[in-house]
Amino acid sequence: MNEYFTLLEGTAEFFFVRLVFLPLLLFAVVAMSLKFPQGLPRSLSHWLLLTSPFAIPFIIIAWGTIMEYDESVPNISSWYDKVIIIPILGQLALSTLTIRKLKGCRLFTLSIGLLQLWCSCCAAFIASMAITGDWL
Repeated sequence: MNEYFTLLEGTAEFFFVRLVFLPLLLFAVVAMSLKFPQGLPRSLSHWLLLTSPFAIPFIIIAWGTIMEYDESVPNISSWYDKVIIIPILGQLALSTLTIRKLKGCRLFTLSIGLLQLWCSCCAAFIASMAITGDWL
């Protein structure tokens, strides 16, 4: 369990330190303020659809923790690292579906989707390093 929080801390550091986070956050704030409040999702199901992909980075980090590189195991399979792309592709599909479904607030939905994708890419980067054992 300690390894999970170590990887989570590395992901959070990577997420916030890189300069990509600030423009994405600014884009989300501007998109929200342009149509506030009539352009935001109104129902709980729309908010759940919009925010559910934020769980994907935690899934990716859990996979990185479970399949962490161990020097005592001589032959590590290469598919451990390749599995990380599956939740990211699922997140892209869910974000596309959400943008199509929430017609009145597509700009806001796009900005939230980009934040979610950046968070998942940060988690995938850290989890891949944990799985392969190649820390940069």
